[in-house]
Amino acid sequence: MTVIACDGKIMACDGWVTSGDTVLKKDCIKIVKTEKGIFGVSGSYESASQYLKWCVEGEKKKLKIEDDNFEAIFLNNEGLLFHMDKHIKNHMRVEVPFEIGLGSEIAYGALMDGATSFEAVEIVIKRNIYCGGQIMVLKSDHV
Repeated sequence: MTVIACDGKIMACDGWVTSGDTVLKKDCIKIVKTEKGIFGVSGSYESASQYLKWCVEGEKKKLKIEDDNFEAIFLNNEGLLFHMDKHIKNHMRVEVPFEIGLGSEIAYGALMDGATSFEAVEIVIKRNIYCGGQIMVLKSDHV
């Protein structure tokens, strides 16, 4: 499972990929930085790979994802944050802070209490048995 948190300055995520109760990978890349900004994704491996490839290639083709667990966030270089899921076909603007994934409720509480994105993900990992592994952090060019 996944948790990704964004405080408007940095985006952070856990590194675990799980299948049921089994950890398949501890250092999965769930956030990427392009010339447009930072993209983060939660969902199946297939939908996450498809979305990140779409982002890196410049969002030229129409994206079609059928994964019910798919969610993504995008922090552009102007500091604006956008959200997308299976039902939202384009990125929709949302307010900062924002978080996605299984640990999102815990991350939201931490962010609202003043935690950084890194700290929020760290807190989720302590509280949610399906999030863990290496924490990855990317800093916005907007900061």
